[in-house]
Amino acid sequence: MKKEGLTRQAYKTIKKMIITNQLAPGQFVNEAQMQEHLGLGRTPVREAFLALSRDQLVTIHPRRGIEISPISPKKIHDLFEIRAIIEPDILYKTMEQLDPEWLISMRSAFLATTSDDSDILSTQEGIMNCVQLDDEFHQKLVTSLGNKYADSLMDSFFDYLMMIRIAVTSSAQRYKESNLEHVGIIDAILQGDRKGACEKLKEHIETSYTATIQNYVNSNL
Repeated sequence: MKKEGLTRQAYKTIKKMIITNQLAPGQFVNEAQMQEHLGLGRTPVREAFLALSRDQLVTIHPRRGIEISPISPKKIHDLFEIRAIIEPDILYKTMEQLDPEWLISMRSAFLATTSDDSDILSTQEGIMNCVQLDDEFHQKLVTSLGNKYADSLMDSFFDYLMMIRIAVTSSAQRYKESNLEHVGIIDAILQGDRKGACEKLKEHIETSYTATIQNYVNSNL
């Protein structure tokens, strides 16, 4: 396999380990450990960590090792603050551009997690699927603007946001509440209620921020 392919393989594997908290926030690792774990040589692992550093998922400390980016209340606040500023504004501008069939499909997917007999939130895999569903919805709202700078901004922190969600896992009840909030946003969009959809979106982001901060406090990270 070419070096670029090995680097990409190392990058994707290590990033998944970070996002799923197999490598915990604040943990230190070194290149030799990861080389052995992945069965790869020095160059692709080093280049993978350099790329992860640019993504702000790790910090490289000379002579100390590589630190998995820690989670802090300030980082959580900043991420949700910028989302609350830009996402409702983008939705206001682009609501009519969203595909109704996609919206209906997302609505069904969100509702499937909220029934009393659903066990989707009883496993780590199920929670991961919920997080990915959440990300798909919010990223689609932003990409509908067709602004590469907005896309780049969202891409720059969604992996970190996913890491936070997994590290400070919400209760199943909060996931259900969150997914019902998404359903409410979608219903307002389908009804053509621009103001209502934007207000519901902003309220959802603010509620998610409050829950995430509370989960962070309870997690003792």
